[in-house]
Amino acid sequence: MEGNETLTGRRLDKTRLEIQNLRGRLQDVFSEFDQRLKTLTSDIDELRAENAQLEREKLNLQGTIERVREQLAQRFGRGWELFQRYQKVGAHARQILGATVFVRDDNFTSFICGGAQSRSLETLWDVTHECVMSGRREDAEILWDIFAYCVELVNSTKGQDIYTISEVNEGDRFDSDVQTEGPRSRAQGRVLEIYILGYRNNHNGKVIRKSVVRVG
Repeated sequence: MEGNETLTGRRLDKTRLEIQNLRGRLQDVFSEFDQRLKTLTSDIDELRAENAQLEREKLNLQGTIERVREQLAQRFGRGWELFQRYQKVGAHARQILGATVFVRDDNFTSFICGGAQSRSLETLWDVTHECVMSGRREDAEILWDIFAYCVELVNSTKGQDIYTISEVNEGDRFDSDVQTEGPRSRAQGRVLEIYILGYRNNHNGKVIRKSVVRVG
C-alpha cells in the first residue's frame, strides 16, 4: 500500500513538473507572440506613415506633371499653330529660312528644334525685316509671331532669359543707339511709326538688331 502511494506521489510530482514546464513554455510563447505583435504593429505603423508620405509625394508629382502638361500644351500648342501658319509664307522667305533655320519646314519637330537655336534668331529677324520693308505684310506678320515665339524657345533652354525684344512706343524720342530710321523718316524727332522691333543680348547688353522706325 505504501509503495503504491509513493508511486502515485511521484507521478503527481512528475505531472506537476510537466504542467509547470508547459506553463513556462506557454508563457514564453505568449511573450514571443506579444513581442512579434508589437513589432508587427510598429512595422504596420511605419508602412502606413510611409504610404501616407508616398501618397503626398504622388499628389505633388501629379500636380507637377499637370502643370508641365499645361505649360507644354500652351507652348507647343502655340508652336503648332505657328507651324501651320508658316506653311502660308511666300516661297522666297521660306527658301532663305529653309537653308539654315527650318531645314525641314514640313516637319513640326524640325520646325521647333530649328527655331530654338540662338543662331536662328538673326536670320529669322532679317527675313522678317525684308518682308516688312518690301510690303509683304501677311508674311511679315506671320514671321514676326514666329520670331517672338522662337525668342521664348531659346530663353526657355537657358537658366535665364538671354534675349529681350526691345520696347518702343509711338511718341518716344528717337534713340539712335537702339533704333534706326526706316522709310520716309527724318534723322531726328519722335517715333511716328514702328516697322519692326529690335532685340538685344541681356548678358552683354549688345543690341543685336535695332528697331526700325519712322521718325518725324
